[in-house]
Amino acid sequence: MANRKPERNTQEWKDRNNARNRARYAENPEVRRKAIEAAREFQAKHPERWRGYRLKSIYGLTVAEYEAMVSAQDGACAICKTTLNGGGKRAPVDHDHVTGRIRGVLCVSCNTSLGRFERHWAAITEYLRV
Repeated sequence: MANRKPERNTQEWKDRNNARNRARYAENPEVRRKAIEAAREFQAKHPERWRGYRLKSIYGLTVAEYEAMVSAQDGACAICKTTLNGGGKRAPVDHDHVTGRIRGVLCVSCNTSLGRFERHWAAITEYLRV
């Protein structure tokens, strides 16, 4: 009974379908193109739902938790204290890429700078000691 079909909506069924779908996505450029197009359309039609999905899937945060973090920082970047959400864009969530621990919400400038500095932290601290 090695080829039996698993019962629908069981974890085994979901795992088998997910594996099949991942393989199709990896092997077939047309499947990939359609999936990317569908995601872009959904994002354009439902930006708040997309934001909620991204926050949850990447950081494990709900939109309410994100908003609470921004509020706890008085609506300002945790580093430079610039007002967040300028220009209608959401401020990035700062997190440790090794542990995944969320540190706060930063402006784009501080988030980008910190990301660049983190990669070379030992060399930067050595240089600053001179």
